[in-house]
Amino acid sequence: MSAPIHQTPASLAARSDNQPHRGPRLPKSTGHKALPEPRLRWAIVETFDSSGEYRLIFDGPYPRHFTKPNRLTIGCVPNVGRLVPSLIIQVVRSRRSYSEQTPLSDGRPLQIVAHPVFAPSGDVYAVALWAGTADEEVPSCPIVGVVEWTQTGVGYSTPAARELLGNSADSTGLWTIPGLLSKVDRLDDRAGFLSLFDLIAPQDEWIGFATVTRADHTRRHIYIAARAFGRHPYRTVRSIGYDITEILPPPTPSSDAATVRNLPIPEGHAMAVADLRSGIVHQWLTNADDPQAGWSHHRPEIHPADTRTITDTLIDLLARACDPVAPTASTRARIRFDANADWIELHGQWRLIYCGDRPQALIDITTELPVPPVAVSECAECRRTSSSGADAEPSSIAPS
Repeated sequence: MSAPIHQTPASLAARSDNQPHRGPRLPKSTGHKALPEPRLRWAIVETFDSSGEYRLIFDGPYPRHFTKPNRLTIGCVPNVGRLVPSLIIQVVRSRRSYSEQTPLSDGRPLQIVAHPVFAPSGDVYAVALWAGTADEEVPSCPIVGVVEWTQTGVGYSTPAARELLGNSADSTGLWTIPGLLSKVDRLDDRAGFLSLFDLIAPQDEWIGFATVTRADHTRRHIYIAARAFGRHPYRTVRSIGYDITEILPPPTPSSDAATVRNLPIPEGHAMAVADLRSGIVHQWLTNADDPQAGWSHHRPEIHPADTRTITDTLIDLLARACDPVAPTASTRARIRFDANADWIELHGQWRLIYCGDRPQALIDITTELPVPPVAVSECAECRRTSSSGADAEPSSIAPS
């Protein structure tokens, strides 16, 4: 069964951007040997794997699905592919920019420029390459951001990644998956992205397109490539976001996402959508003036005595995902966002709203006691959210 069990606004939250497809159609390479304009001659090679198995993810104006770097053309520039592997190795090992020259068929020197793209750890997780004649000025490199995720959905981002979302003021660099998705107004194949964090049969790589509307109302189109390494609970997901707005204008935002984010919520309630196979809450809806609106960018700690309750609920709903009548469950669990804070008791009413490859559950959440006005008292973002209100989304409900 691949359709939502109930076609309600809540089911749209689970279904929105949840169907895998190949993203926007970009023009196919024509094979012409004339050099494209300089800004279209950037290529991105991911260098996630320390063993040296690097992969090409964007080549000039064309997306690539983890292909070998020696097949790189940078918009039909000849002689580039054979020079690229050694140049990439130099950049990764030295963490410095490099350039090389080689003659074109007409005798003109071709220059190849390679810049490192750093992960939050300082390792090189990508190399940006450009090729052109020696007398050409190298154009500015498009923004390439990196986020490294834990199995539980906590991400560590670079300043460039935050700039992609128009969130340069965020000085912590700490993200959650739902916090990220709350800033994205369209994501192709959300289900594929969540499958990287699947606790049962995880996928190891994913490619997708996202669009973002910034605070200044400008819209950006972002190409994302991610690969996973290791096994639970030490599995990590390394991802690159590449701004392709100049190559391909962004499509319109998802109307489903806009509809869900503007649903009326009963006072004192929060509505969450959970991906059952990963335990990730990826949609969180509250009234802007409710304290729960600030639960967007920290992963909650679940009380040790309550983790089994959450695990059993996930397993039970998965086992009954295709029942003729949508299964339900009720839970009581305590969470906190700060090790020095009191526990907050949550009452959750779960209902399966979508089955198929990635079953989803809607959770209606209320609290036993008044909620603290900020999740983490030392967090500037919490204080900003508390004072202004926001559409927020907490992170993972799966015990680590």
